[in-house]
Amino acid sequence: MPSSSWNACVWLGLADEAEGALSRAQALASGFNDAGLTQWFETRRRRLPGFRR
Repeated sequence: MPSSSWNACVWLGLADEAEGALSRAQALASGFNDAGLTQWFETRRRRLPGFRR
């Protein structure tokens, strides 16, 4: 699904910027799979003093 940045670029006639925006949105979305979310959670958990092992 295209991002709002992509839609705005297309609407303004900025084809190159639209492709870049779509590429960045897809890269960001692909980072939020199960492994990515687990890594994010573990990183945040380690920063909290009460949850350190």
